[in-house]
Amino acid sequence: MKKLLNRIWIILLLFSVNLAFSQSEKTAKALDFEYKETDLLPGHTIEQKLSHVSQIDKLEYTKNDYARCSASACLNAYLVMNGDWPGLISKYGLNQDLSFKNIHQLQDTLVILAESDDRPGIYGSFKPKWDDRGKLESWYMPEDVELPYILDAMDFKYEPLLGPKKDAEYQKKKKVLQFFKNNPNGVILMGVHEDMEAWKSKPIGEGAPGNHYIICFKRGKDFHFLDTWRKPGMLSNGIFSKEEVKTMLFETRNMLVGLVFK
Repeated sequence: MKKLLNRIWIILLLFSVNLAFSQSEKTAKALDFEYKETDLLPGHTIEQKLSHVSQIDKLEYTKNDYARCSASACLNAYLVMNGDWPGLISKYGLNQDLSFKNIHQLQDTLVILAESDDRPGIYGSFKPKWDDRGKLESWYMPEDVELPYILDAMDFKYEPLLGPKKDAEYQKKKKVLQFFKNNPNGVILMGVHEDMEAWKSKPIGEGAPGNHYIICFKRGKDFHFLDTWRKPGMLSNGIFSKEEVKTMLFETRNMLVGLVFK
């Protein structure tokens, strides 16, 4: 089992559980707020606006809701870091309104363009290279990964946050804290296990494989997250508790990738 979990961590195939949403499920009554797809995202700050964003929408013509976590998370990261929204959205023939509709259409488009196999979701894999003493030397990605398409579309520079040596590969606290110290406006893309029925992200572990992407960003002493596995009308934001910081970021099998702009 340990070997299997190591493989999950090293080669994190973030598959999406194929939960086929019927139109009635996609348009379920909002739990936290009501909206129309043509509405602009509400809120004053970009973090407030993005807290209303889900990867599940009310549009009839988008079909990849359950498989859009990669694009949704990366798009959230792009906007949290004050990326050029008009410049990005114009590349895909959409108007510049920061609306639910535009966000959801761009999520869907990115997934369609990035997929290169018959598996749902976007394959992400970061493999460590250990030296003869078991210390981290470098990292690489297999040729068949799909995640770089989305990362490159956002003009991200990215690096996995890996443990310092082979026998401490899950000890990532130093890397996480150093990343945010060097990049206070940076974002960590996280590969996690999502409890699909509870709408909650959890650490990867035994019986809890990687199946979802979320993001984390730091504001003051708090580690904030945005998790787009939400029904339309459910807020997607939160702050990790002290225990969650430990299990999700510091001592974790979760895939962590630091994102900044090139």
